[in-house]
Amino acid sequence: IDMDGNILDDSYRLSDRVVAVLATLHTQGKKIIIATGRIFMAAQHYLIEKIEPDRYVCTNCADIFEPKGVQIAAYHIPPQAVPVLIELGRAHEVVAHEVLMCCYISDQWFYEKPLPAVEFYQKRTGIQGLQRNIESFEGEDILKFLAIGPHEEILAIRDELGRKAPTMLEIIANSD
Repeated sequence: IDMDGNILDDSYRLSDRVVAVLATLHTQGKKIIIATGRIFMAAQHYLIEKIEPDRYVCTNCADIFEPKGVQIAAYHIPPQAVPVLIELGRAHEVVAHEVLMCCYISDQWFYEKPLPAVEFYQKRTGIQGLQRNIESFEGEDILKFLAIGPHEEILAIRDELGRKAPTMLEIIANSD
């Protein structure tokens, strides 16, 4: 089950009705597996003390967890792709000042520029972001790298990443 637009409402809340349905399914022996682009901490934040899923498939399938946060698989950004992401972030920063470049390292997300999208993303994830220079990401275990901005700019970034790192990254472009 995905979270955003499925079990969470437009205000990023888990309703009592959804909790009751998930609990009923669980008692009927159904496995509850959360599949989300969120990191584990951001997914668990909404479910803790309400329902314990059997598995969490988080960070767009980059991390898989058993209940209680025991990680059973991790497929993070390869270190050789990080310089490409930084270079691309710098190139698009000049072209489109409204693109927020950020990433997840462990259970925290970092951004460089305090753009309006920071507030939106903090509300959506429930996680307070930290400001940090993107060059400092090199050598880190990056779970997920994000570009948030106008759709046309995101598509341009996606296409350029596809050319520069075609076998190193799984590239996803959403419009929400």
